[in-house]
This record gives sequence, structure tokens and C-alpha cells, in this order.
Amino acid sequence: MDISILKSSLVKLNDFIYFDENQYLREKCSNFEALNELSHQFEEAIKSIEQYSKTEQIFLFGNLGNLYRIAGDSKQAVIILEKSI
Repeated sequence: MDISILKSSLVKLNDFIYFDENQYLREKCSNFEALNELSHQFEEAIKSIEQYSKTEQIFLFGNLGNLYRIAGDSKQAVIILEKSI
């Protein structure tokens, strides 16, 4: 998958991610279907991770980890974010 397509998809997050003032400004999602679809696109790209440069790999793992975190899957987020390190 083309990295530029994934980067442009991240802009759509602004439509359904917000900071919940009642939970110490924690990021929340109002459209989990769209969040899951975007996560799936990143997961598909990671299946062929060797085709990407190190910078692109960090981008992919870092953003996928953040998507998992926003979705509330902290355990999976930590696993993926550790790969970006």
C-alpha cells in the first residue's frame, strides 16, 4: 500500500476523534467503524513491512499503535508501539 494514501487517511481522524473533557482530555472516538477500517489499512500495510524504509516502518507501527490506543486496546497498542522503537 502507498504510504501517502495512509497519511491522507489520517486527516479523516479529525472528523471522529475528540478530547473528552470529562475524562481528563482523553482521546475518544465517535465512529469506531471508521477507526477500525483505518486500523485495518495499517495492518494490511504491515503485512509487507519489509518493502518500506525504516522511517516508513516507524510511521506505520507508531500510527497503528496510536489507533489501537484510541480504540481502547492498550495491550495491543503497547505491543505495536514497542515495534516502532
